[in-house]
Amino acid sequence: MKRIATLALAVTVLVSIGGRAAVAQEEPEPSRTTSTTIPGATEIGDGYSFAGAVINTPDQPTRTFDNVHAATFVQSFLAWLYYGKPEVQSPPDGVPVSRVDVTGNYAAEGSGVVSAYYATDGNTVWLSYPRFVQPYRGDPAAYVPDPPNNWVTVPERVTEAFNGTAELVQTAGVVGATAPQNTDAAAAPSGSDSSSFLPWLIAAVVVVVVIGLLVARRRRAVAGPEEDDVREPARSGKG
Repeated sequence: MKRIATLALAVTVLVSIGGRAAVAQEEPEPSRTTSTTIPGATEIGDGYSFAGAVINTPDQPTRTFDNVHAATFVQSFLAWLYYGKPEVQSPPDGVPVSRVDVTGNYAAEGSGVVSAYYATDGNTVWLSYPRFVQPYRGDPAAYVPDPPNNWVTVPERVTEAFNGTAELVQTAGVVGATAPQNTDAAAAPSGSDSSSFLPWLIAAVVVVVVIGLLVARRRRAVAGPEEDDVREPARSGKG
């Protein structure tokens, strides 16, 4: 009887664990979405994303960039400044200088507005961009950026981005930021496979346990009562 009770308890425990595991498999994982401090910003990777820009050029109307064009503009020169071979050089006197106030998320520096300065004579392109600067987070009307002081030469692509004709390059950072992190279609196969396999596993365990119960009962019937069920008759006190 003890063996039968133990096997029955094992079946109960296995069925209970299996049921909980099945429920856990069927529950969908929470969706993972990318988030930025400034909403609607287009990411270019490594924590940099941009929501827009305002361009001021002497004797020209003020222009604005949306999130994609702002991201394209910064993408056109940011990697070049860190990993390229920019030549330190200032634009000649008389070349118009444009100020581009870019609003975005600047990785460890935080979120806000950072200004870049752009100039070209039609052949050479110059850019002044402050590295490791704290973005401005105050009132836009009171924003007074520092003047340019670190001019370098940059590729022609910066001019295309400044004119709004360049396209955002699909780098690893851009693709990773725009790709869906989790969808129902992608999550369904994994959950359905696990949940469909689990009932078969429980059924197999139950069959094994039932067979064990039958074998134990048969042995008990053949061998007679177990030792713990046999009671010795009381011995008489007479010799």
